[in-house]
Amino acid sequence: MKATAQDASLLTVTVEGHELTGWENYSYHAGIDVMPWQITVTATLHQPAGNSLNLQEGMEASVKLGDDLLLTGYLVAITENISARAHSLSLLIASKTLDLTDCSGSLVTSDLNIGNNESSGRFLVDMMGLVCKPFGVAVTADQGLDNPVIPFFAINLTETPYAIIDRLCRQVGVIFTDTPEGNVRLVKVGSTSPSAALAYGDTIEEYSEQRSTDGRYSVIKAVLQTSQLLSQEPDSADYVSQVKASESGREAHDPGIARNRPLLIPVDLGDANFEVAARRVLWEVARRSGRASPITVTVSGHRDASKSLYRPNQPVTLTKPDGNKVNRIITSVNLTGGISGRRTGMTLLTAESLQPQPIVNRLAQKGGVAAQTDSSRG
Repeated sequence: MKATAQDASLLTVTVEGHELTGWENYSYHAGIDVMPWQITVTATLHQPAGNSLNLQEGMEASVKLGDDLLLTGYLVAITENISARAHSLSLLIASKTLDLTDCSGSLVTSDLNIGNNESSGRFLVDMMGLVCKPFGVAVTADQGLDNPVIPFFAINLTETPYAIIDRLCRQVGVIFTDTPEGNVRLVKVGSTSPSAALAYGDTIEEYSEQRSTDGRYSVIKAVLQTSQLLSQEPDSADYVSQVKASESGREAHDPGIARNRPLLIPVDLGDANFEVAARRVLWEVARRSGRASPITVTVSGHRDASKSLYRPNQPVTLTKPDGNKVNRIITSVNLTGGISGRRTGMTLLTAESLQPQPIVNRLAQKGGVAAQTDSSRG
C-alpha cells in the first residue's frame, strides 16, 4: 500500500525497500536547532499480505507522509510488544545526520585546509562536505546564500562532525539544518516556502505565549580580557580609569528591561577592532529577548491552507488571541497521529533570535594569545 496524492495522511515507512504498514500512532520531531530529526512509530509486525519483515536495528529507512518525504536515515531502536491480542513493534528512526552528532570526526586540521598557507582555502560548503562525506551525508545551500572561502580552520581531533560544522557556520554567520533527505543544508532564516497563516480560533486548537525577563539584561557590554586587578576603591578616580581601560566601547541595550541588569562578556582574543564584539552584543540582546518570548501552538492536521506540510524554518503570519498579527518563524514541529487524530505542535520565534553567534576564527585567537604573551614579556 503506497501513499498517493489522494491519500496525503497516509504514513509510510520503507525499510530496506520494504513498506511497513498497519500504524497505530507516530510522533515526528524536526527543528532548525534539532539534529537529528527523528520519528517514533508503532506498527503491527505482520503485513496484511501475510509477509513478515525481519527488521534489524541499523537498517536504512525512510518515512513519507503522503507524497512528502519526512525523514531518511536508520532504524535506531526496535521495541517488540507481544500480548494475547496483538503483536506490534515500535521503531525509532533517526536521520542520517545522527552520526554527525555523536561520532568523532577523526579529522586533523590539514584534512580541511589546502596546504598550510593561510592565503589559500576552501569554500564553506566544500569544507563542510569533507567533514560530512565519510558519514554518507551531503551538504547543500539555499540559492543566493553566501559561500565564502575559509582560508584556514583549526579543529580538535576529538570533535564531533556536528561541532566542527557548527563552528564553521558561526564563524561566517550562517545556520544549517537537517533535511528530509538526511543531509545538511545551509539556510537563510525563514527560507522554507510557502509561508503559512495561523489564527487563534481558526486553525489553532491550543495557544501558549510566554513573556519573560529571565536571561535578559538591560545592557550587555564587551570587555577586554586583562590580568589587571581592580584594586582601587569604587569611589576613586583610579578605579574609574581602571574600569574604562577594560572597556571595548561595544555595547547593546534591551529596551524591554527597565531596571539595571548589566552583563559583561569577554572580547575574544584576536578580534581586530572589536568587530566581532560589536556583532556579538547585538546578537546577545536579540537572541535572549527572542528566546524569552516563545509562542507554542497546536493545530489540527499536518498541512496548511495550501496543503503543504508545516516545516521548520517556515515563515508564519500569526493572528494572536487579541487580534494583533506578528511575523514568526517555525523553529520546530512535532507531528503526532493516533486514535485521537492528527495534530501538529509548533514553536514560533522571531527571526532575529535564530541567527548564529558571531565568533573569531580560531587561528586569529591563537595569534591573539601569542601577541598578548609576547607583549607581557616586554
